[in-house]
Amino acid sequence: TNRTRVDRISAHVNATSAYDMLTVRAVVPTDVTLTPNPVTAGGKVTGTVSLRDPAPVGGLLVTLTSDKSSAVVPATIVIPAGKTTGTFAVTTSVVSVDVQVTIKATANAEFASSVLAIRVPAPQRISFSPSELTGGGKGTATIDLTVPAPTGGLAVKLTSSIASLVLPASVTIPAGKSSATVAVSTTVVSSDVIAKATASANGIAVVTNVSVKTPRVTSVVATPPSVLGGKPVTFVVTLSGVAPSSGTTLTLTSSNVALIVPSSVKVAAGKATATFVGTSSPVATVTPCKVRVTVSGDAVETTVEVRPTVVKSLAVAPTAVIGGAKATVTITLTEAAPPSGALVMLESTSTNFPIGTNITVPVGKTSVVVSVQTSAVSSTDNVKISAKLGGGEVTGSVSIVPVALSTFTAAPASVKSGGTLVLTLKLATVSAVPVDVVMTSSDASLLSLPVKLTIPAGQLMLQQVVNVGSSAVKKSVVLTAATQSLPKQLTVNVTP
Repeated sequence: TNRTRVDRISAHVNATSAYDMLTVRAVVPTDVTLTPNPVTAGGKVTGTVSLRDPAPVGGLLVTLTSDKSSAVVPATIVIPAGKTTGTFAVTTSVVSVDVQVTIKATANAEFASSVLAIRVPAPQRISFSPSELTGGGKGTATIDLTVPAPTGGLAVKLTSSIASLVLPASVTIPAGKSSATVAVSTTVVSSDVIAKATASANGIAVVTNVSVKTPRVTSVVATPPSVLGGKPVTFVVTLSGVAPSSGTTLTLTSSNVALIVPSSVKVAAGKATATFVGTSSPVATVTPCKVRVTVSGDAVETTVEVRPTVVKSLAVAPTAVIGGAKATVTITLTEAAPPSGALVMLESTSTNFPIGTNITVPVGKTSVVVSVQTSAVSSTDNVKISAKLGGGEVTGSVSIVPVALSTFTAAPASVKSGGTLVLTLKLATVSAVPVDVVMTSSDASLLSLPVKLTIPAGQLMLQQVVNVGSSAVKKSVVLTAATQSLPKQLTVNVTP
């Protein structure tokens, strides 16, 4: 049927009847799709007709029409029985301007349609990478088309409004492709300029503005990035391109007086780098300094750390010294002293170790040795010393001990009960102060000693007479004489 109708179907049994309504409708097209759409003029398109219901027995004849000659379709197609779609070919012709064509599919007095856009292949845009070019540098330009290029490709003419932007005369975009990329170059410029780049084909042109700029600073590198105050820092500045014939002057600034840089530096014509030197000053604490390099309003920064010299270690030799003898203190810095030297503040907790208030580590040296003349002591003096520099402090210690005994003797070494004994104490060296000697006996009932004997200042030795008690048997008595250094011992034999 070529139209929709409704039939009544009845059933009768024994004077009883029943019925229902049956709708019979025509098979008609509901949609037409076109691929690709839009299409390049002269290209081919595949059309698809969709039906509301499967085609009837014998198939469905669909009539096709186009409202313009630039798109040719077959007069009819037959969609096979049981199928809901059928395809057909559309052939387009070359046109001088974009065209809209309506393709219609008709069956059983009803139709579906779709609009096909036939476009003239032409440039749609031209873009650059990088988006801003540096004079004397290189880049690329990409030309995009409105539709893929036709058979044989599409030649696109390229032009530039100024000589500083150099483009190829043309580029051919291959058939079926929608874009092409070409290499571009620029010449060195003395000031920023704007170039108009044009891409044209088939009477259609697109224009893009692109900047060709003087070189900008891309990096500034400090060597070393962390410097001892008083030492120089070398900076290398790199531009995005080479400087023009007049050169490129860069403005320099530092955020802190701990690092002084020149007010400017010039990159020579045809060069892309320049070097300058900054001068640091001694500092009390770690000081970060930002160095900024500016050209044409653009700036790049780097940070340099200016460090103070500090004391790394403090060593005393010997760590236990006899009062009146000399000791040495070695002060080592973390690095060589700056051009002005490094003034180290010193402190001692005892006048018996007069280290002084300060000492200067000479320029370029990492350590200094201080000789200290200790004072004589009658008892051990534990001394704390410190060295301060650049906000840091290192401490050490030394023990000043009394003069030690050199010898401890008894005469005679064997004595009878009730006799006497002469003890002799001799120092290793004369002491400027009295030296106390603590005396002990292993048998005080037989051989009693004074608790302490004192060797006077300036005297090397002392003798002491000791009375021996009575003993019915032979005995050995151990006597000990001790300063605050190592003790001395001897054995006395007492006979009946």
